[in-house]
Amino acid sequence: MEIRSIETKRLDRVRDEFALVFYRWAQADAEKQAAQGFPLFSLLRDSLAANYIRAYQTLPREHQANFLQAMVKRTHERAVGLVGESINDHEKQLIEQFIRPSWENDRKELRASWNRLRLTPTDRSRLVKLVEECVTKETGGEFEKWTSTDFVFHRTMGPWTVSTEIAIKSKQNLGYEHRISLNDNPEVRLKEFTSITRWLGIGETNWNLMTPDEVEKCAEAPIILAKYFLDAVPGLLARIKI
Repeated sequence: MEIRSIETKRLDRVRDEFALVFYRWAQADAEKQAAQGFPLFSLLRDSLAANYIRAYQTLPREHQANFLQAMVKRTHERAVGLVGESINDHEKQLIEQFIRPSWENDRKELRASWNRLRLTPTDRSRLVKLVEECVTKETGGEFEKWTSTDFVFHRTMGPWTVSTEIAIKSKQNLGYEHRISLNDNPEVRLKEFTSITRWLGIGETNWNLMTPDEVEKCAEAPIILAKYFLDAVPGLLARIKI
């Protein structure tokens, strides 16, 4: 029991250290994305991401930086608590403008959403084929198929393994996420369910606005976004000790 207790405490410490490192990195990345005009968001066809950019752009300039940081706090609760921060009333108001935007019940926009072309079964089959081709090219064929529409590949980084899952979905069309686990014990997770929209505080990354003529472009997008994180995470992991 004593050994288990020590290991548990050590794991909690490591998770706390990574939570802090990841939080600070996400804060900086939010500012970087905004300064560059949100270039990676051009790869997304996601309604939540679109609301995020629109909410940011409609704010007065003096509130935009506050909005970015308030949103990051939404999905980094552990780190926010560790550094003694909280979401203040002003930040809550800014977040509310994302959650319940003034345009959400606009009839013209609702009509456009209803009339938007959606993927047919044939389009979805094409998407599956293209995603598998992209994953195969990126990994040299070294990946797992958890289902016929769910592809997972792994990168070893010191004592950690970063796993990336790309899945074709029934309603949201496409999604991806990362998790980080110990090499010798995959059940020990350092981080789960993260992606660009999660670390920026938006929510799950999807391509729910994808139209049939965007299938080819969108099939490549998760790989590009995954590589962005995979390039950054070794530096983050190097800053924690196990």
